Amino acid sequence: MGKVSGLEITTGGGSAGGGSKIRIRSGASLNASNDPLIVIDGIPVESNGIAGSGNYLNTINPNDIESISVLKDASATALYGSRASNGVIIITTKKGNKGKIKYNFNTQTSVANVGQKVDVLSGDQVRSIITADAAASGNNTYKNLLGTSNTNWQDQIYRSALGNDNNISASGNINGLPFDLPFRASLGYLNQNGVLKTNKFGRISTSLNLSPKLWNDHLSINVAFKYSHTNNTWANEGAIGAAVSFDPTQPVTTPNGKYGGYYEWLQTDGKPIDLATRNPLALLELRDNKSSVNRMIGNIQLDYKMHFLPDLHLLLNVGMDNASGKGDDNTDSLSATVYKIGGNKSHYEQKRKIQ
Repeated sequence: MGKVSGLEITTGGGSAGGGSKIRIRSGASLNASNDPLIVIDGIPVESNGIAGSGNYLNTINPNDIESISVLKDASATALYGSRASNGVIIITTKKGNKGKIKYNFNTQTSVANVGQKVDVLSGDQVRSIITADAAASGNNTYKNLLGTSNTNWQDQIYRSALGNDNNISASGNINGLPFDLPFRASLGYLNQNGVLKTNKFGRISTSLNLSPKLWNDHLSINVAFKYSHTNNTWANEGAIGAAVSFDPTQPVTTPNGKYGGYYEWLQTDGKPIDLATRNPLALLELRDNKSSVNRMIGNIQLDYKMHFLPDLHLLLNVGMDNASGKGDDNTDSLSATVYKIGGNKSHYEQKRKIQ
């Protein structure tokens, strides 16, 4: 961000594993995608996402990236055709070097908090306003609906989110072969919580790069393989708006409460009021929405420098981008949001293969 003219990056909503919106020179099509083409180690990869992933790029471990460059002019379409009309982001991953094998380990811990919450009235302030209005009008209808609590619903749904990112890699040259075989292998584990309770993202990733040269360096071979497994636990983001508008004079839970023990606005027959705001914490904790995504990207690139004309190269690049995603979205039958149908369960799967 801020390194390339004409490149706009808009951060997302702050969910764990969430992505950003990337625009190169402000593509503004109404019907087609405005996302740039992503090229990893010379292979254009699928960027339209897959079921179960909120950010397709989070399947790539940033610690495996060597460099990122941006194409945004006519050169982009000259190389990649019309699919590069929104620009191209070229990602090059790290490779091994000749020499002794070196090991590297790094770990990073982070803490995220909501920077600023919506300024709302406390329970005491609401009671003061309603009580004064009842005294002036003589109508106690709303006063009788007040609770005795002082609940800050935003404090109930937000948390300090811890994250931990661990990566180990080995790079160097494999000896004992009739030719040099530089390599780099890595393994990464990321565990990130979201600031909204129940939101969580995890990733296990591995990569292998081999880059031998044969025939007196006339033939360069690059073999790259990357695999990642991500897990998402999605939070019901409807709780954000509910936390701003729900009655602060009411408690979070009620003894022997029918709807999971959480306070809800009820009709005289004991059923939830359909148009009423639902308990924000209940929206989070009575919904189990999880997904997992597996993605494998690999390619073999052969670069042959002609013996009789060294400036002439023959290049062959073969790759694949395979992904599968699946998830389950289950809402507890005790939730007031699904009391009419007695719970809600859904399952989805999707597979993509590009070669």
